[in-house]
Amino acid sequence: MKPRDKLGPALEAARALVRMPKPPAPEPHADELTAERIERAMVLLAYAITATGEKKFAPLLDYLEAELAKYRNTPDPIERARAILERHTELAGKS
Repeated sequence: MKPRDKLGPALEAARALVRMPKPPAPEPHADELTAERIERAMVLLAYAITATGEKKFAPLLDYLEAELAKYRNTPDPIERARAILERHTELAGKS
């Protein structure tokens, strides 16, 4: 028996791994935080809390609710930029 024959199953498994297709590329902006993603996390957590009856997850739910409120109250970056320019223009006009 050749040493190569002893590696048969392991060698075949390695060859199969090499032939595996590449994993799909991540979606663009997949790590972007959105209100929808926070809400989805809240729904999943609410389900887990009600299904298990565990109150220890309540602080996490409180945190997600606060983050969602903070996210919704934060103006759009474009709106913030316009406000900055308006304030700057007003200050320049007073000089």
